[in-house]
Amino acid sequence: MYPREYSQNQLTLGHTPHRPAMRKRFDLVILGFLLLLASSLRVELLSVRSLWIDEALSLDLASQSIERILATSRTSEPHPPGYYVALRLWLSFLGNNFLSARVFSVLFGSLSVLLTWSLAGMVGDRRVALAAAAIVAIHPFQVFASAEVRMYAMLTALGLASTLTLMLALEQERFWAWLLYGILIASVAYISYYGFLLAGAHFLACVTTRRHFTSRLGPLAAALVALLSYAPWIPSLWGSITSNPVPWRPKIDVWYSIGIAITQTFGGYVFQTPAYHFSPSPRISWMVLGLSAVILLGRGVRACLRESHTKSLIALSWLVPVLMVIGLSVALNKQIAYYYHILYLQPYAAVLLLVGIRDVVKRVSWAVRPIVELACVAGIMVIMAVGTHEMQRGSGEVYRFDVVGRWLAARYSKEDVVFYYAHVGKRVLRYYFDPDGPEIVVSLDPRSWTREDALTLLEKGVGILRKEDRRVWLVLTPPVPEGSVGDLVRLLEKKGFVPREGLLLRGVRVLGLVREERERRR
Repeated sequence: MYPREYSQNQLTLGHTPHRPAMRKRFDLVILGFLLLLASSLRVELLSVRSLWIDEALSLDLASQSIERILATSRTSEPHPPGYYVALRLWLSFLGNNFLSARVFSVLFGSLSVLLTWSLAGMVGDRRVALAAAAIVAIHPFQVFASAEVRMYAMLTALGLASTLTLMLALEQERFWAWLLYGILIASVAYISYYGFLLAGAHFLACVTTRRHFTSRLGPLAAALVALLSYAPWIPSLWGSITSNPVPWRPKIDVWYSIGIAITQTFGGYVFQTPAYHFSPSPRISWMVLGLSAVILLGRGVRACLRESHTKSLIALSWLVPVLMVIGLSVALNKQIAYYYHILYLQPYAAVLLLVGIRDVVKRVSWAVRPIVELACVAGIMVIMAVGTHEMQRGSGEVYRFDVVGRWLAARYSKEDVVFYYAHVGKRVLRYYFDPDGPEIVVSLDPRSWTREDALTLLEKGVGILRKEDRRVWLVLTPPVPEGSVGDLVRLLEKKGFVPREGLLLRGVRVLGLVREERERRR
């Protein structure tokens, strides 16, 4: 018996060092493929998607001086200046155009795949890490956000980096990690105010972690570094947040929470579930996918909270911000965040989803458990892949200003007047259509958001029209006070204009009106 046992030990000892190395190389190959896939999906959208309203705002701000960016963020932009300043520096090297600006997001979106792999690897095994990276790589919302001129891809990457650094600081008690974390979490807050939700989750994770007395120096140092880093913006914080009360946000209902669960896991777009900008009416498919997502996420959260402080950090980083968003929305009776605003939490949901699947299938016989687990993950990946395909082909896309620009250019003449209601339409359409004739722009103030306020501005705008103006093109873009578009059309009809043709796309409407008496003379 001894020689046989000795032989088996020799065999084990001889091959053990090679297996981890082979697995590591295999994992790196798969990770490289996922990064290539993620980059390809994101690059594919760069030139085929139309610019939309908020992207044009980003480009406008990034084209200004840093001093002007800071001033605008203090008074009229409900986002901190970090992303706009970073984008300005980026565009100063590559040129101020929306393709270069979108590449900036592609880099952060691809980096998020790598960071998710690292994060998941610290709380699970290699299969969980690769599966989580794959989910982020093909998630429809992640792909969309990584190809737009907004801060959400950057916010996702910095949020993951801050969580990874905090995890390292808690596990290994590295003082430099605490200092780096303070800088990173302050950067998150400079990119978006939604980043404060993640900071709150991290704080809760720290205070619920049992550590000896000397370890308090690290958290205190991190808090001090974060406070000093953010101190220059603190006097402007309240004015910036309240500069835009977003009165057009829809009211809260039970479907809002279900929509969050769906978009954080399956990614929307399939079975008439929410798209990035467009949300169809809820139906039974919402309930099926939403209930599945809630069950798996709930099991994942419970498993992580029970197992270790490291896994608890992942659970809290997702659960606390989501509960805060839902709770504040209920308190204010309106959605304080659209689904894409909290997209940066999705990588944590990916990890929790996988942990939840494992927690569910652990009751299955060990012989078939890997097969069942793989089948569940594959099913979710297929749903997301279909959603990403729908997103890539334009399903659910709104604000097709490229189509509007071509349509108007084919019908416009220099004698025509282009009437923008509201002003955001001109901000975007000028990238696709530059009229040679007169333009009228109505700019709304979100702090005076009533139909009566809008009517006063519309009367002034219509009053600018001259008797010789033959045709008016209305470019109508939301949000505007309810009923005010009808008021504008009636004001023009009183001037003798009658509707003749138009174009209606989700989010953008163009209406051509011709002066009646001139039409009769012709």
